Parts: sequence; C-alpha cells; structure tokens
Amino acid sequence: MKKSIIALSLTGALLLGACANNDTQGGAIVEGTNVTVTEEEFLQELKARHGDDLLKEMVERQILNHVITAADIDSAKVEEEVNTFKAEFGVETDEELLQILQMQFGLPVESIEEFKDQYIISNLAIQSLMTQDIDEADMENIDESQIEVEASHILVEDEETANEVLDKINAGEDFEELATEYSTDTGSAQRGGQLGYFGQGRMVPEFEETAFNLEIGEVSDLVESEFGYHIIKVTNKRVIVKSYEEVMDELYNEASIKVNDPQFKDLF
Repeated sequence: MKKSIIALSLTGALLLGACANNDTQGGAIVEGTNVTVTEEEFLQELKARHGDDLLKEMVERQILNHVITAADIDSAKVEEEVNTFKAEFGVETDEELLQILQMQFGLPVESIEEFKDQYIISNLAIQSLMTQDIDEADMENIDESQIEVEASHILVEDEETANEVLDKINAGEDFEELATEYSTDTGSAQRGGQLGYFGQGRMVPEFEETAFNLEIGEVSDLVESEFGYHIIKVTNKRVIVKSYEEVMDELYNEASIKVNDPQFKDLF
C-alpha cells in the first residue's frame, strides 16, 4: 500500500483541509514578534514540498471511490483482511491494531472503521481488477508465478494429534471449527484457519508445494514442516492478470486527467 507515502499524503491533505476551513483563510495563521506566516505562504510551502504526493493521492482517492462502488466489496471480506493484519502483527483487538497502524506506520486514522474505508476497501477493489478466479481446467495454461491460492490450515505440534484431527475431518466434522479448537497458529485459528490468498514464495516449501497441487475444496493429508504438522484446505484459486501499475494506468486513462497547474503537468 506504500504506507509511508500514503501517510504523508493524507497528513498533508488534513493540513490543507484545516487551513481552508478556518477563520484565517487568506490571512496570517501565525503571528508574533518578527514572525508572520500567512495562509498563502503556508500552502505554497506544502505544495512545494509535498504537492506531488498529495495531489496524486487526492486524484487517486476520487478515482478509487468509483471503483469501490462498482466492486461492491463484501463486508465479510473486509473483516477477513482486518484479521489478517492482526495475525501478521500478532495482536488480537482492534485497539492493538490501531495503535500499531498509528505508531509504527504513521497512518492518520482514528479508528479501525476509518482504516477499512481508506485502505482495505480500496485495496480489495484494486485486487478485483488485478485478478480473476480460475477453473482447475485452466491451470495448465497459466504461468505458476501468476497464480494465487486461497487456503486454510490447521497446525498442531505432534503427529498423533494431527491424525486425530484429520480423522475428524474425514468423518465430516467442520474444518473451521476444528481449526479454532486445535490449531496452534493462533492468528489463523481465530478465523477458522483462514490464511487468505498467497502466491509463490510466501509459505514454507512443504506447505506451498501441497497447497498449489490441491484442487479447490480438497483437504490434504498431513504435511510436516519446521512448525509442526499442517492439514491444508484450498478454498479458491485466482490468477493475477494485471499489475497494480497497469490497473492504475487504465483508471487514469479512463478518467481523462487534465492538469491545469504547470507544476504538476508531468505527474499523471
């Protein structure tokens, strides 16, 4: 998400918004002995220092608003992404995640709902344009580097427990419920074992080889790795058909961007 740039841009946007909506508009915003800073001077300095990032973010935000509306993002998918962030950062609550986003990444969000609206939903909307679902029959005609697998897993420490869980799955017990009960991967266990989508090189080799060779809906036998014993279930597969840059270039072209300020004539 290019967090540092976005954080800088949004912070600049908030500053500009604050200046444009107060009673000092057009006058001095700071005064003192031998000190005067006018709003115009302040805005010009912001424009000179952060104008490229800020303007691009503002334009991109308006473009993405239309993409988000068309994509009709499922709220359950948004929650899944939030939970993925929690698992990656090793936290359990919204408050803990919000603190990390604010303190470590400098994101100017005041709540997880704001984080969802400004980051997660737009990211999912772009992903919907970058990827498409694929059938198993199409797999042999697609470069493996373009494929992403959506999977869940149950991780346990010993083989005896792993076989016990696998027997329960084969007997028809619910995979998600068993993951919540048994999995030692606490992050994914909270989500019924869901790991989301991942591409090549994201998982340990033993896990990855099995996951990419399972069919959609299929559950693996025991897979041993350095972390213990995994039971893997593949829930979907998709192919990356466009890069982020290609998608954004198309959206900019569709928007027919015209830049009237010479300073930014080469920005888009």
